[in-house]
Amino acid sequence: MGEHFYFTFIFLILIIIIGGLLATAKLIEARAIRIERRLKISEEQLSIIFDSSATGMCLLSHDGRFIKINKAIINITGRDETELNKCTMFDIVHLEDTKKLQESITKLIHGQEANLHVELRCIKKNGTQIWVDVSISSVPMDDETYASLQIIDITKRKEDEEKIYKLAYYDTLTNLPNRFHYNKKIKEILDRARKNDKSFAVFLIDLDDFKRVNDTLGHNIGDGLLAQIADKLSKVVDTRCEIEETCNCFVARLGGDEFVLVAEEINSVADAEYVAKSIFKQFESVLIIEDEEIEVSLSIGISLYPYDGFTPASLLKSADLSLYAAKERGKNTYFFHEGSLNARLEERTYYESALRYFIDTGDFELYYQPFIHIDTTEICGVEVLFRGNTHKYPNIQLNKLIDYAEFTKLIIPLGRLILKKTMHQYMEHIEEYKDCLILSVNVSIFQLRDPNFVNVIINTAQECKFPLENLAVEITETIFAKEFSEMVSKLKELRKYGVIFSIDDFGKGYSSMSYIHHLPVDKIKIDMSFVHNITTDVKSFQIIKAIVALGKNLDLVVLAEGVETVEQLEALSLLGVDQVQGFYTGRPVPIDDIVKKIKENNICYLRKKSSRFTD
Repeated sequence: MGEHFYFTFIFLILIIIIGGLLATAKLIEARAIRIERRLKISEEQLSIIFDSSATGMCLLSHDGRFIKINKAIINITGRDETELNKCTMFDIVHLEDTKKLQESITKLIHGQEANLHVELRCIKKNGTQIWVDVSISSVPMDDETYASLQIIDITKRKEDEEKIYKLAYYDTLTNLPNRFHYNKKIKEILDRARKNDKSFAVFLIDLDDFKRVNDTLGHNIGDGLLAQIADKLSKVVDTRCEIEETCNCFVARLGGDEFVLVAEEINSVADAEYVAKSIFKQFESVLIIEDEEIEVSLSIGISLYPYDGFTPASLLKSADLSLYAAKERGKNTYFFHEGSLNARLEERTYYESALRYFIDTGDFELYYQPFIHIDTTEICGVEVLFRGNTHKYPNIQLNKLIDYAEFTKLIIPLGRLILKKTMHQYMEHIEEYKDCLILSVNVSIFQLRDPNFVNVIINTAQECKFPLENLAVEITETIFAKEFSEMVSKLKELRKYGVIFSIDDFGKGYSSMSYIHHLPVDKIKIDMSFVHNITTDVKSFQIIKAIVALGKNLDLVVLAEGVETVEQLEALSLLGVDQVQGFYTGRPVPIDDIVKKIKENNICYLRKKSSRFTD
């Protein structure tokens, strides 16, 4: 009996255990089914998100084959899934951009980069060219590494940029570069000439008695004549470029009947004379405009770098004086500038002496000009401006001093001293406002090229106990057209310490429009040449409007510099500009005066830090 009970008990225990195991197995099976369902739902949701995204998404192999695509890719490329499976991404990209894409994918596949960003041209099935913004990242999968692409059609943005570019830099009548474009190009030529120790010539060309044409034959004939003049001068440039392998000559219309032609590789007066005679040769025959025969008479003033100046302004002034002399001599001729070489050498000695004095002694003044929030009139920052020493060197012209500083490379040690002195003054006089007041300093391309540029800023800030998150570095657009990668790496290095950046004179140089979305930029400062004309020139108004829209879309602060009248201020406010700077809202003043102004004024802190640059 006892034995029977024992076996019965054991049997019951086994049944309970087996039952428990079966119940547990069912629970595990049910949980597995639920997990599988959730995974399936998640995959379906991800697939829906992938397919419905407005951003084009695809997975590529190392040779550019499409592994997976979404519907947006089909819309962007104009090709269906079957067609895409028969080609590669390289077949769609514009031939000139194929290498750029190939290099990017290769870097990702081989682990040289984790993420890359490029802009490319693509050709749709119907032959239309579009611009796309492509973000590329590597995706390890099945023992292979693939390239994941996110593609956005930016054709409209590129078209808008091109419209802004043409409005700002090309003359609508002649299609030649205008004065703004000339200023940009001449700086590039000057930079090359300095770097390579080369000469070039500026030919300032003016039509003789053009007013008579307008008065007697009408403005339509006058406009037609200007257009033909532009074509003839362009032929001179084209002919010269056929002779030279690396020709950077160009012609521009400065305004009215005044043109300028710049020719590089001018090694002697004889070379310049040859170009001048080539210009006159184009006008040996009469021009026919609307059945009117017109004999063209030109006067040309010529200046040579470096003999007649080594800045764009001085070279143009020398050419203008030469042009006046040519007209005084009976017109229809050319004339070289007769400036005194000894006088220029004396001037250079004077300015170099001043620069070395400032660097050796630190005996110079700094002035500060406020940035004003346009809606609240509150101060939100100050820009430091070098003023030299008017007692020791009373005849110094600041623009010319900076030109000499850059020409002699003394801008590097001088820039270091300015940075140190302004940080000391900031901490001594307005440190109490450091939570809300930005200090803005200008930096030239020569300072950025300095290998110690980043360390100089960091070490100077540490020495002065200055918070780097209160420092704004202002850089002109033209810097980004040169050594782009090296410049950007330095800016990003400083970004890690909290330094913010603004592009000065925005709109003068088109280059930054192509680069700005790659740059760690917080603010753009609209060039004062547009601001000065905002109430009188429709183009300037429209250009500022376009720049404000661009800034807003990129989440940037937009500042207008050079504000001098209440009418300009009201127009800028209407367009949505964030900040203003200029004589109307505050002239540059010494540190004591700016401290007084700050204490009388409410302080605001308008600073946008984009998450694009915090990594």
